[in-house]
Amino acid sequence: MGKRKIAAMEKVEADLSYREDFQSQYHQYATFYQLFMQTPASADDNGIVSLRDLIDFVTHTAECYPSLTATFPDDLIKLLTLHHAVLESELREKVVSSLVLLRKKEIIDSSA
Repeated sequence: MGKRKIAAMEKVEADLSYREDFQSQYHQYATFYQLFMQTPASADDNGIVSLRDLIDFVTHTAECYPSLTATFPDDLIKLLTLHHAVLESELREKVVSSLVLLRKKEIIDSSA
């Protein structure tokens, strides 16, 4: 097999591996998000830190997986709208800064 074919196959395998890793991280985000939305006042520090870190990760990689993250900006807006009063300050700041970054990357428009 030629070097080009091997390189192309390795790239496809790497792309699939990254997608699987992203899906795993996105699933963790979705789980923490749902738990927080059900009982925001009872979220512990570990859950909040994990949610904040996962929001940061998904925000920075959302443009690579637009079909998987289509509802992500709406999730952030919903989180901020419904629970702004009980959000820990660093989590609230992360949500707002993530929305700003998604806007700068033109993943969401300014009317959203």
